[in-house]
Amino acid sequence: MELALDTTLAAVCDRCGEVFDKPFHLDCEYLLATELEDEENDEILLLEDGTVDLGELSREVFILNMPTKLLCREDCRGLCPGCGVNLNYEVCRCKKEVDPRLAKLAQLLDRSENK
Repeated sequence: MELALDTTLAAVCDRCGEVFDKPFHLDCEYLLATELEDEENDEILLLEDGTVDLGELSREVFILNMPTKLLCREDCRGLCPGCGVNLNYEVCRCKKEVDPRLAKLAQLLDRSENK
């Protein structure tokens, strides 16, 4: 038995929170049997009273094969952890903090730039 699933997911990007449509395609192939000799084989489905519940099977296959990370695009830059802007569309507005160990050096650089 072959099971094919084509759908479009309304998803939220895991990096930037933007809503987008994600096409989802899945092909599965199973063997149907009335009794199992090998309990370890996941590709063999045991028929209960000569039938198989396709709704439950397709739901299970869909959930097990969903992507673990949904991204609006492969190069999504996400949100800035400081100011919260979407880095795909805006430049970060955060003021760069100077490492306290290098603060004196930063002051010297500021003085030389202001001359």
